[in-house]
Amino acid sequence: MVARSAITDFVEVRSASKAFDTPEGGTVQALDQVSLSVRDNEFLTLLGPSGCGKTTLLRTISGFEQLDEGEILIDGQFVSNVPPNHRPVNTVFQNYALFPHMSVDHNVGYSLDVAAVGKKERDRRVAKALEVVGLSGLSQRRPRQLSGGQQQRVALARAIINQPKLLLLDEPLSALDRNLRQSMRLELKNLQHELGISFIFVTHDQEEALTMSNRIVVMDEGRIQQVGTPTEVYDHPDNSFVAHFLGESNLLPGQVHSQDHSGTRIKTDSGLIITVRHCDARVGSRVTVMIRPEHLQLAATPSSTASSKDQPALQISGTLQQTMFVGSDFQLIFELSGGGVMRASVRDTERASISALVDGQDIKFTYSPLMPHVISEP
Repeated sequence: MVARSAITDFVEVRSASKAFDTPEGGTVQALDQVSLSVRDNEFLTLLGPSGCGKTTLLRTISGFEQLDEGEILIDGQFVSNVPPNHRPVNTVFQNYALFPHMSVDHNVGYSLDVAAVGKKERDRRVAKALEVVGLSGLSQRRPRQLSGGQQQRVALARAIINQPKLLLLDEPLSALDRNLRQSMRLELKNLQHELGISFIFVTHDQEEALTMSNRIVVMDEGRIQQVGTPTEVYDHPDNSFVAHFLGESNLLPGQVHSQDHSGTRIKTDSGLIITVRHCDARVGSRVTVMIRPEHLQLAATPSSTASSKDQPALQISGTLQQTMFVGSDFQLIFELSGGGVMRASVRDTERASISALVDGQDIKFTYSPLMPHVISEP
């Protein structure tokens, strides 16, 4: 065993590969040379579309799936040949799998009963686990007498009662309604902080990933596309897939046209010139410019990005196609003169200006050259 003080990362996944046979006689590469580290006391989220490999990666860490190639270390120990019940890990699944005939108390304490833990110690640990998840007064209820959020907390209490060093959560919030999901995000984050252990959380919900995580691992087709903090992957995606999957974005392919001390000008394939302050690509290089909808502001509104000597506001013009109200924002879809469509997100505080707009009219938006992000094409 590696000395604890010498361990930098609590979990290490090294060159992990896993393929599954299909009913048609082929194979699907669920994991393709995946390498990843999870730090002590970290809330790490695996994010990606269905079939990207995130659940398979979680199951290989827990021991429910075996790798075809590669290795996994937990707390400094190789665990490839260690069965799930002997790993310092517990898992909360999307289906909470509570025993319907048992009370909350017996569901939570089931593993302690199997291990023949003394009644006094067993009751103490069950009471503590229920207190942590806020269910102290519901120990005698059956699962059918609980709400979806309460059932999820029972599953969490059952997972933490054995004091695991690592908690794995496989889309545990997906069955909850929106308001309950939002409240449970905060509770999960607080629980992780209180327990002081690492969480690996699987989701396809970008909002969950952004609000809960210390770091996000974006996956697609069995490979890691990017690892970083929520602001890193949102503001500076490594490729077009990450930019498109994490949040809304306008992706404009083009070519670096010119560069000087004031910035870089990129001519998009539709003929639009976008000026950016930060760009490492050389003149003539193929790139994709990402502009988030919230970085575009109506040129005619008082709160539009103000011009200054250092960072003048630049303009993009088009023809308004559609206006959609989405609660706190309005989504404006407009067509560029050279072809292509862009989307702008305007705050509800600009309602008076937006109400005066009609489909088909010319419209202008401003943006700061600091806002666009340039993605180099392979």
